[in-house]
Order: sequence, then structure tokens, then C-alpha cells
Amino acid sequence: MTPHRALSPAGLLVALAVACAPLASPAASPSGTVVAVTKFEGTGTDPYKGNSLTTLLMGDLLTAGQPCKMRLVEWARRGDVLKEIEFGQSPYADKATAPKPGQLLQPDVFIDGSVSTTATSMTWSVQAREASTGAVLAEDKGTGKANDIVSISEGIGKRLAKKLCKKNAGYRIFGRMDDATINGVVCGGLEKPFTATSPEVIGSWKFTPTSESAGSFSYGAKNVGGATGSGSGTYTVIAGSEGPVRIQLAGKGSIHSPVGTFSAEITESLTLTPIPSCERVGDR
Repeated sequence: MTPHRALSPAGLLVALAVACAPLASPAASPSGTVVAVTKFEGTGTDPYKGNSLTTLLMGDLLTAGQPCKMRLVEWARRGDVLKEIEFGQSPYADKATAPKPGQLLQPDVFIDGSVSTTATSMTWSVQAREASTGAVLAEDKGTGKANDIVSISEGIGKRLAKKLCKKNAGYRIFGRMDDATINGVVCGGLEKPFTATSPEVIGSWKFTPTSESAGSFSYGAKNVGGATGSGSGTYTVIAGSEGPVRIQLAGKGSIHSPVGTFSAEITESLTLTPIPSCERVGDR
């Protein structure tokens, strides 16, 4: 550790004669976007066309989304899966082989839509929405022959996949403050609050945006070489030619030790890497 950083808030481990855990490297980029197709509403002479398009589109999206490793989760039967997980925790199931709660993949994108039919035609309106905000990422509308639903679904799948494969689900945050790493995932854009952690010092970071390009931050650390740490300040999102590339911090942090409080400026920069999936799990 360089002398001029000896009192840095998140990395004062050497100065306090405590060894730090090995530095973690940024986690590998997750697999493709997780997409859930909800049950489409069907109206008109053949309301079951809604169910048919739901089923067909799941397979067509999976095929068309292979280049970007798109993953499909069945949402219409989510309730059945949750019941199976719940039963697995009962006294009547083998806990060793039963699925564990909280491990279901959560979608990055929901696809909903409607189908209206006449005796000879079907009209569809399909939207792909960001799971965390509900914002429309892509949509597809049209009218075709009712008996051409197979080719219609294939076309919708190709067009939506082409658009969704270009979208990012969010960003992975990575940086260092001396001997501690800063890791986090932002789902969606940078206009909503997001968090990060520093596992080596049991630290947590909170970022509160005032816009997509700026905001304030605060952090707390429970074990910086046996002492606690805290800090706060502002941040600026630095943009590149294809979007945000890093977060520049500006503030002050402190170590609160038995021998006194030591402070230093925070000037670190955090890298933002686009990711195709937030890799969220849970039961809902």
C-alpha cells in the first residue's frame, strides 16, 4: 500500500496490522437475457389464438435468440412451479432432492400482448417490457391470415429477438478502494437508486441518483481491520461513445478506530460493464 493512501477509508488494513482477503476479480458476465412470455389475451371469433400464440412464440424466441443466448422462462405455469417448491419443503418430500426456495430465475424482460380474430384474420399487438421499470423495449404489431399463425409467430420471434439482443439488462459495477473491492449490479438504467458491496471489509454502498448522470453516495464498513468505516460524497457518470463507462466518486471517508478517527479523500473511479442479464433469483 502506498504511503499517501495509508489512511484511505476502505483499505486501512495494513496500517491496522490486519491481513486482507485476496482481491476478488470482476464476476464473469452472466448468460443471456431472461425473458418471460405471459399469457396473451385473445378476443374475437377464436379467443384461443391468444394461448396458441403464447406457446408458439416461446419456442420461436428461443430459436431466434440463440446468438445472444436468450433464456425463456415459462410464466403461465409459474404458480405450479411454486407449489412444487412449497411441497418440497413439507415433511412428505425428500429435502435432499427437493428444489430449494428462492432459486427461480427472475425475468429481465416480460413479453405481453393481445390477439384479435375474425373468421379469416388475426391482429396482434406484442410488447417487450423491462421487468424492473415496465418500460417498453420493443413491440410488434400487425394483421395476417388466421391460419398463418405458425409463420406469424416465427416472424414476431425473429423481429423481437433482433431488438432484444441489442439491449442490455443493466450494468455490473466494479472498482477498488485500496485493499477492498466494490461490486454491484444495476438493473435497468442509472436513474434509480442502486447498491454495491465491499465484501473484504463487510461494506455496503448506496447510490442515490439526481439524474442518469449524477447523484450522491454513502457507505459503511463493519470491519476495516477491526474498526468501522463510513463515507459519503457525490458521483458523476462518465459516458463513452456507446453509453456510460464509469462512475467517478468525489467525497470523504473515515476510519473510526479506538485511537481516533482518520479521514481521507475518496477519488476512486468505478467501471460500468453492460450485462445482458441481472441474474436475479427469487420466488414470485
